[in-house]
Amino acid sequence: MGVWRPLSATFGCVRNNPANICDNIKGIRSHHGVDLIGVIGDDCYSIIDGTVTFAETLTGYGQSVAIRGNIRNRVTGVDEYLYIFYSHLNTISVTKGQQVKRRDVIGQVGTSGADFLLNTPNEIHLHFEIFKTWWPSGFDDRRNPSDYILIDNAQP
Repeated sequence: MGVWRPLSATFGCVRNNPANICDNIKGIRSHHGVDLIGVIGDDCYSIIDGTVTFAETLTGYGQSVAIRGNIRNRVTGVDEYLYIFYSHLNTISVTKGQQVKRRDVIGQVGTSGADFLLNTPNEIHLHFEIFKTWWPSGFDDRRNPSDYILIDNAQP
C-alpha cells in the first residue's frame, strides 16, 4: 500500500478553521483527521473490505464516502470494526450499501467542500478520518489514522 504523506494537517493538530461550514466552529480547533497529498483526479482507494455507509455531499466536507469494516490497529495489533471517511472528493464512484474490497476505487481526489479555502495549487488533498460511530459525537470517538496506516509525517 505504500506510505501516505500528509500535507500539513495531521491528526489532532490545532489550526484555524477558515469558516464555520464544517462543524459550526469557526476559529482555532483541533483537526479530526489527516490531509493526504493528492492531485485532482487521482483515484482514491478503499483501504479495507467493507460496506459503503455514506456516499454523498456533506456540508463542509464536500463529496464524501464512509466505509465500515474491520481494520487492524498497527499499535495494538487488534482488529477493530470502524468507519473510514474520505472527503473533498472530485467524484464518488460507489453507492450507499455497496460492498467494496480493499484497493477498490471509491472516487477521485478533488477540491469539494471547504477544501477550496485551504488549498493552493500545490496543496490539493484528501481529508481522511477513522472513527467508531457515525456521525462522531466528539473528538474522543475519532482514531488517529497513523495507528492504522503508515504515514510519513515528514513534509515533502
